[in-house]
Amino acid sequence: MESSIQCDAIFAGDQKAVEKAKKWQFPFQDVTKIWKKIEESHDQCLTLKKYFVFPDLPLSIEEAEFPLAYGALVHKDITQVTYLLSSIYRSNNVYAFVVDGKASIDFKRRINLLSDCLPNVYVQHTTVVKWCGYEIVRSVFNALRLLANLKQEWKYFQYLSGVDLPLKTNLEMTRIFNELNGAFISEVSEFQNRRLRNISVTSPLPLFKSSLSATFSRASADYMISSPIVSNLLSYLKNTKCPDESIWATIAGSPDLLPLPGGFNASALLTRRRKEIKEGHHSFIDPKITRPNNNTFVPTQYYISRYQVWKPSSNCKGKYVASSCVFGVDDLSVLISRPELVVHKLYFDFQPATYFCLLRHHWQRSLNIESQQYFKADSYMNLAQVVGLLYYF
Repeated sequence: MESSIQCDAIFAGDQKAVEKAKKWQFPFQDVTKIWKKIEESHDQCLTLKKYFVFPDLPLSIEEAEFPLAYGALVHKDITQVTYLLSSIYRSNNVYAFVVDGKASIDFKRRINLLSDCLPNVYVQHTTVVKWCGYEIVRSVFNALRLLANLKQEWKYFQYLSGVDLPLKTNLEMTRIFNELNGAFISEVSEFQNRRLRNISVTSPLPLFKSSLSATFSRASADYMISSPIVSNLLSYLKNTKCPDESIWATIAGSPDLLPLPGGFNASALLTRRRKEIKEGHHSFIDPKITRPNNNTFVPTQYYISRYQVWKPSSNCKGKYVASSCVFGVDDLSVLISRPELVVHKLYFDFQPATYFCLLRHHWQRSLNIESQQYFKADSYMNLAQVVGLLYYF
């Protein structure tokens, strides 16, 4: 790959390298041969680790003492899912994949192999999942329940998509999560009443709309899976359209009704969002707090779980699919400077050099232990939800 894609030149702004990278195609046939070699090997796990990197040990004491948990609903592109897992993999973290029933036989067999070879990777299989269907909610909570029932004392959870890629190294994640101080990070927007199918049934909590991608603590997870109110809410959401878009902010956003650890006042945050947008700025970072000036990344949005760009926006140099940006090579210089935890979305069949240059950049920083020691995450303590744990909005 390095002979045909000049990632360093791309990051340096070399336009010839950029244009050449845009034309590079992902070698699907070669990867198919790799999977065949893995599956025909006498030692499948050893061969798997020959082609994909899975570190046997944490790269630092900090990471060892702060294990993370990840959950994802997946159904296609096993190679991309494997690269994603590799990029976030540490032997002390835990991972739960729920496989959509419409996944191919090859996909199911190969993701089961990941679980067979990596003892901290768990795979569940479910029925066919429909877009905006309740099966998504069920799958997500089954994964969360599995992770919460593990003896492994992980600290923070992230929900991912199979087309995500981390923007932060594992060590950077742990430092950021330490600054979050248990806060629940979820997108918050207004719930539209047209999503209701049965207005005669009352929700146990005020409804808010949010992305399925969220970040929260083990304490939040433990509380959710044992809460009768959360259970009632999940049942109620069967009466709504696209219930997966109403989970996290609804659960975390009413601490007076549901005292979830790390919860926040979603109504106050939403009011504040409207006010700031009306005034022409979008920081949502508490102005009473002095921002540190020595941080590697300084978030300017309250929602840091993932970086996603919606149509229309000048921040997308790639293309739009379902109104969401698929990032391209021209977006790379912006992606490496974003303060969010992961980026959504990257495709192997559209300027895949974007993916591999970002992945290469990620590994270079992860393995540069000396440079990683200088990473500062103090500015993340200024996020609205974190400040909200100290005083009400």
